[in-house]
Amino acid sequence: IATLCVRICEFIIEALQIALKACNKLAVSQRDELSKIINTNKPDYLDVNKTDWFADMVVKVYQYGIMEGVSPNVFEPTRFVNRAEIAVIINRLTKFLDIKNNLLVEIF
Repeated sequence: IATLCVRICEFIIEALQIALKACNKLAVSQRDELSKIINTNKPDYLDVNKTDWFADMVVKVYQYGIMEGVSPNVFEPTRFVNRAEIAVIINRLTKFLDIKNNLLVEIF
């Protein structure tokens, strides 16, 4: 699920950057605005090794603000996700998309 969420977020960011470049609207200030939306902190999960194939996705999904793990030090990447958690993830993805759309509207 983390990988899917990251791919959705990256698709949204890419599409926004392409739209802005096509209209010659991607100035330095807009690039700064795009970077402010993404958290640069990296989580320190004890159950995610840097060598795991999903480690980068876990960091990115945290930085995009979509998933946080079950505690500050535990992500539990192999645990099943329940309906309530999926609802929270979809809500956060929707907010991420809204932030990007609002940024696009403000620029134009």
